[in-house]
Amino acid sequence: MVAICLTVDRARRQWWTHRLLLHRIRLGDTIVPARDGANPTRLWCGSELIADVPVPPIAKVRDLTGAGDAFNAGFLAALADDDWVMACRAGHALAAQVIAHPGAVLASAPEIKQQ
Repeated sequence: MVAICLTVDRARRQWWTHRLLLHRIRLGDTIVPARDGANPTRLWCGSELIADVPVPPIAKVRDLTGAGDAFNAGFLAALADDDWVMACRAGHALAAQVIAHPGAVLASAPEIKQQ
């Protein structure tokens, strides 16, 4: 399986939804986590919605720079067990650590907790 990570923003939500509907059939078994900020991340496999994974509330947001890249890194690093929901949670956790600090950096080594 292949994973493609998408970010969906409010201004383009309708466009992305339409685009996904048009292309999902061609993606086959490709996993597509569609991120939407604080809204749940939707996991798609082909034309099937696998899960809506809620984004935990974040107490401290200093800088959104790098949040998407951090999500992708956490998600892909956690895919070893083929648990897509857990991988999505790991992506959320790493992104939360990055946005708590200015400049898309981590204060210390990343902690990816299995939830």
